[in-house]
Amino acid sequence: MGRPTKYKIGLEKRVEKKKEKASQEEINKLKVEEEIKEKMSKYTPEQVAKMVADFSKRDPFRYKGLDPRFRYRFINRAPDRLDRQTMRGWEIVTGQEAEKIASENKVTTRQGQIQVGDSVLAKIPFEVYLAVKKNLDDLNRRMIKTHSNALKRDMGRKYSRNVEEDLKIRDKGAREEKVI
Repeated sequence: MGRPTKYKIGLEKRVEKKKEKASQEEINKLKVEEEIKEKMSKYTPEQVAKMVADFSKRDPFRYKGLDPRFRYRFINRAPDRLDRQTMRGWEIVTGQEAEKIASENKVTTRQGQIQVGDSVLAKIPFEVYLAVKKNLDDLNRRMIKTHSNALKRDMGRKYSRNVEEDLKIRDKGAREEKVI
């Protein structure tokens, strides 16, 4: 970081004085710190950076021990969003199942639920999830096809595939305008 100090002898003396005054617990702590420093001095800066990157990559939304018969996801705990998703069939994971998943992934449960930030873990049977997804995909395909056919008719040669992609993004439509 900065340039090394020229007062190394003074530092060593201070460490020795601390060791003399320290209790056995503090001596053990200093020994562990020295061992760690010795081990870390064997690594190159690239290896240290890789270790830090690997350690910090833990995804808080990836869990082990989930039942393969269900589809899991995190739902925002805002009341309107939570109500909407529970009406669609998502169930909040609670009870023994939540405890089991929490213990396998070394996380804690809050209020009997697995919570990460503003979201809570929920599940839905996989067959229901696939049926809902298929229904939404069919609806999307029909809407895009209807719009695409009308655009091809209206635009003629100027029509391109990019127009369809634009429709996929804006599937909610425009705001209604009241004319007075």
